[in-house]
Amino acid sequence: MRRLLISSALALVLACGCSNTKLPDSKLIGSLLSDDFEVSSVKITKGAAKSADSYEAEYTARLLVKKSASALYKHWPTGETIVASGRMLLAKTGKAWEKKSNKFLTAKPALRTTLENLRALRCSIGIYMAEHNGGMPEKIANEQKEMYFPNPVPAEEITGSSTVVYSFDGTGGWYYCSDKKSKDYGNIKINISGTDERGKPYRNY
Repeated sequence: MRRLLISSALALVLACGCSNTKLPDSKLIGSLLSDDFEVSSVKITKGAAKSADSYEAEYTARLLVKKSASALYKHWPTGETIVASGRMLLAKTGKAWEKKSNKFLTAKPALRTTLENLRALRCSIGIYMAEHNGGMPEKIANEQKEMYFPNPVPAEEITGSSTVVYSFDGTGGWYYCSDKKSKDYGNIKINISGTDERGKPYRNY
């Protein structure tokens, strides 16, 4: 029984690589992507030890494409935020991990996805109005027994926020104008200050 416990413990150590080796985390994945991109966020969605010195991580990331991006990503628009999912294989050298390979599974400009989500929210407002004699919703949320808006609310993918505010502050997410005196009453916009890579203010979409 004792031998069995020792064998199980040893197998666990080998599966993790080494008891003194820190397993790859989102911060490490981000640092290994930084040669080609400015990394704003990374989340590991799945990780597994392939052997005692090999680890594979699947992740999602929000990346700003650099001018100095390698030829492999030269078709990606410089200065634009990309929402990507990828799979990275890492090899252990001593107590550290190094990138052995990286493959992007999907990669889509964040602004394009954001505009798709914005259209979906505006469509939801239109459906609400049609069923309430032209009346506007007070907030972007589903009331009891009423399901007009996506649940959860889709993210504005430039910052990754799905927060809805009712006074524009430019911090990310969405801005819905519920002020009946405003010319924007009933409209939902991107709650980001500044402009896109073409110089168009985000809030003007």
